[in-house]
Amino acid sequence: MFDFVGGTNGSVTRTALMRKLSMISNFSTSLRVPVWLDQFGVRGDDAGGAAAQATYLHELLQLFAEARFHWSYWIWRRPMAWPCPDGFAVECQLTNGTYALQQLKLDGLAKWIGPSPEPLPPYKPIVPCPPAPEPVAQCEEHAKAMCNASIPRGYAACHKCVFAHRDDLLEEGCDFDGQHSSIVRFVCGPAAGAAESNVGSDECVDIEREVEVTRRQEMAAER
Repeated sequence: MFDFVGGTNGSVTRTALMRKLSMISNFSTSLRVPVWLDQFGVRGDDAGGAAAQATYLHELLQLFAEARFHWSYWIWRRPMAWPCPDGFAVECQLTNGTYALQQLKLDGLAKWIGPSPEPLPPYKPIVPCPPAPEPVAQCEEHAKAMCNASIPRGYAACHKCVFAHRDDLLEEGCDFDGQHSSIVRFVCGPAAGAAESNVGSDECVDIEREVEVTRRQEMAAER
């Protein structure tokens, strides 16, 4: 929901994160329930290097504070099993067995936690402007990038992946509910044995049911 946003322009990063976090904020404000985001982190090898990572961490934590989202960072200390300094850890273990503190992450987190955290800013729920509609060709390319790893596994796996990313595509401004057949066909190719006359039909698919089935399958696979 709030995957890494590259770049060093704080305003652009903030706008992109607001779009990603808006559904959580709407849930919190409409139902008057607190939100705890467990867990987020910044990888040491995220695109853009230290400047982009620092911008992302600063803007994300600022939005968390304004929206009164509770959060936990993944992860404080990590042994050698995870790349160092390319992983998420604030303190990671090098191949020689020693631990290295990642100052960029520590500086970003220290603004809000530790012995001298800053006071919370005024409460400001996240209410972003809706994204401009995105042309179907761009939606197809975005979906293909999201499901690139699933394409070689066949139509069923690819189809499942596309529907699993429905919310992500909606965030990008895609009319997924109206264009899903075109998107699936572009990313996955035609279904085996599908009649040509039915390939383009978007009217016969229960979108919500497809998404729910996909989610249930993913949950079952994780057990």
